[in-house]
Amino acid sequence: MKHKIGWVFFLLSWMGVCSTHATDRFNQDHILTGQVIDSATHQPLAGATIIIPDLHTGTISDSAGHYVVNRLPEGRFLVEVRFIGYTTSSKEV
Repeated sequence: MKHKIGWVFFLLSWMGVCSTHATDRFNQDHILTGQVIDSATHQPLAGATIIIPDLHTGTISDSAGHYVVNRLPEGRFLVEVRFIGYTTSSKEV
């Protein structure tokens, strides 16, 4: 039986100090950060894989289930979270 992944995420953004056009969609001035937890026990999942397929980027959660994906362009993207023994979870952010 596969468990379900619960996750909390935050999208943080800031103006890039070196950017020349603040309205340029490809300025890489946003980050996604959050925590991956077991949806039943609310315990953090260390080593979960967080992927943004359209951007070919991602990261792995730390020992407390926290993750950070840096240098994201402006826009909405599908984010997938995977962990062995759990159902893959995805959300658009």
